[in-house]
Amino acid sequence: MADDIAAASMDESFALGRRLLIGDGAPFQPEEGARLIKKAAEQGVVDAIALQATIAAAGVGRPVDFNEAFDWLEKAAAAGHVRAAAQLDLIADAWGSGDPATCARRRISLDAWLKPPPREILSDAPRLRTIAGFLTPVVCRWIMEMARGRLNRAMMFNPVTKRDEPHPGRDSQLYIVDITAADVVFALVRARMSAALKIPSACFEPTQILQYDTGQTFLPHYDYLEGRTFTAYDSGQAYEGQRIVTFLVYLNDEYDGGETAFPKVGLKHKGRAGDALFFANVDLDQKPDSQTLHAGLAPTGEKWLLSQWIHDRPFTAVQG
Repeated sequence: MADDIAAASMDESFALGRRLLIGDGAPFQPEEGARLIKKAAEQGVVDAIALQATIAAAGVGRPVDFNEAFDWLEKAAAAGHVRAAAQLDLIADAWGSGDPATCARRRISLDAWLKPPPREILSDAPRLRTIAGFLTPVVCRWIMEMARGRLNRAMMFNPVTKRDEPHPGRDSQLYIVDITAADVVFALVRARMSAALKIPSACFEPTQILQYDTGQTFLPHYDYLEGRTFTAYDSGQAYEGQRIVTFLVYLNDEYDGGETAFPKVGLKHKGRAGDALFFANVDLDQKPDSQTLHAGLAPTGEKWLLSQWIHDRPFTAVQG
């Protein structure tokens, strides 16, 4: 009886920790949430063990530690967590090394994950770069499946109401990935972007997964911010800084059309699954670059895209 009560208490502690981590029906207290989740993980709550791996990989309230994350994943897999075991296999197989018969944990090559292919120049005005084969097709499919079933109508910020609202200029679907739905694979993808840009992932906004059906578009727009302070994601929290880079990864290529277009310079680009396109939203003087006007053209078929906005400083709420 006492063991049952203790187990129930740990499950409740884990559930509260998840809510505090993202402010879901509870105050936004990520460090306290992470503490409760770690406590539940140490007491053997299997889902908490898997989430603790993600927390270690994302560096919530602490430095990023991928080796610790892999250790937690291995513990979760040994406890029967199917998704943790799948993550270990995917991480090892994507850019791993060694005998395939060796356990996944030993085949993981963190150095390979953090060494993306070289960039190529697409344009210098505006500054557009590409990376062929930035992600493997298997990793792309993993990300798409993470978002499937969680998509909502994409919004645009209304400067009058100060809220994100539906807009006829953007009729696709998106999922904004939060820490409780993310995993170690996803944290490694963000770390790979960070390595490619040489910008800390602390400067990243929450990652968006976009899905366009036939005929859906994102009309010409800018990603840079007009003001130095803004409110994001209906959270009511104000943030400072400028979106200096947009990083896109094409997650599939089984569609026609659907290019990323830059109408002011007459340029269109469409990558293959796993290819990346990124561009500076500001010029060399760090001022908004009007040549970065861009659009997501309508595909024929289903198009998936990862979109990452990056700031000029850590993406943290304004205090006071």
